[in-house]
Amino acid sequence: GAAALACLDLLVLMGMRPENIVPTDIEGVVYRGRTSLMDEWKARHAADTDARSLREALDGADIFLG
Repeated sequence: GAAALACLDLLVLMGMRPENIVPTDIEGVVYRGRTSLMDEWKARHAADTDARSLREALDGADIFLG
C-alpha cells in the first residue's frame, strides 16, 4: 500500500536504482502498461519487466522486502 510505496521512495533516495526494483501487489508484478488495480502512485514505480508473478520477479533477486 501507501507505506510500501513510501519505502520505495526512501530506498531510491538512499541510492537504490529504480531499475532494480520490481514491486508487486495482490495482482502480481506492478509493470509498465498494466491497467488492473493501478493508480498514479503505483504507476510511478511500475517496473519495465516481463515478470508477471512474484515467483518470476524473485528469479535472480538478491533481496526481498515484504
